[in-house]
Amino acid sequence: METRKKKLGVDHPDTLLSMNNLACTWEEQGKVAEALCLQTECVRRCQHVFKPDHPHFRTILATLEKWEAEHPDVNIALRLENVSLKPGGV
Repeated sequence: METRKKKLGVDHPDTLLSMNNLACTWEEQGKVAEALCLQTECVRRCQHVFKPDHPHFRTILATLEKWEAEHPDVNIALRLENVSLKPGGV
């Protein structure tokens, strides 16, 4: 993802899809807080790149909403503490 950020830019659609994929990997590995933080950032950036009805935006947003519903304790803690976790040099 870092290479894509450098070569394509942080808001390039391919970079955003890589960000989403990494967040999904982290969530599957049980790194829920990190995944939620990264996916939240991804959604914020996607709002500036994709139209609200774009399939990529809708899918990325739906993933975040699903995780927030599945992990309300982590989501609440992150929002209250305003934590920005970025393991692995993201």
